[in-house]
Amino acid sequence: MHRSIALAVRQLYELEVPKPQDIEGCPCCISTEQISALLATPLPEITLDQMRPYARNVLSTVGSEADFRYFWPRMAELMVTAPSFGQFEEPELLLDRLRLADWSSWPDGERRATERYLAALIERLADEPLCPSEVNAWVCAVSQASDDVTPLLDGALVHDTPASAHNLYALYDWSRRKIEKRNTLFGSFWGLQGINSDGSFVNPNVARIVAWFQLPHVSRAVDRAYAAESLTERPLGT
Repeated sequence: MHRSIALAVRQLYELEVPKPQDIEGCPCCISTEQISALLATPLPEITLDQMRPYARNVLSTVGSEADFRYFWPRMAELMVTAPSFGQFEEPELLLDRLRLADWSSWPDGERRATERYLAALIERLADEPLCPSEVNAWVCAVSQASDDVTPLLDGALVHDTPASAHNLYALYDWSRRKIEKRNTLFGSFWGLQGINSDGSFVNPNVARIVAWFQLPHVSRAVDRAYAAESLTERPLGT
């Protein structure tokens, strides 16, 4: 786990959120036995399989904001430690549930720790090269829960590091045709918050990210990233 994410997860666990006495849920989505197991297991020891039915349906057919706040540290940890990407729950969906839980109105300690966690998910991109779909997924996920994700992108992706350049290239190239032809981003999760009557996305980060790519210093960084990527793809001996 990236050091910034590990620190943020530890800070989430340090919060003293009351444990729920019970969890309401549709029996088709989560059973009484599954709820009992969640409540009987210490928070850091809840397994991926135990947590998945709750996380997949929370604030839809299962649970409330109060129990979401209690389970949030464990869900945040599982999201970044599952054996394979997306095995626990798609980060875009889980962080949209975080938005639905109105995390920005939580008590100061919980809000600051959650803000630090969201920032860490993007900070990682300065250090660890990821495949394009994962870069897009993490940026999209954080955008679901953040008013403006572009300052985080500026801090992580406009850097003179190989990982930063690779991930900037990946993020732009993933949506390049959509950006250049329609001023939008590629992927169904970018429209997760819905669409306005004029066809524009409700998620304000879509327009903000497109505009961010057009800033002179970002545009230059994208050009450098494309140049660096072309060098890494060049066959040996050429």
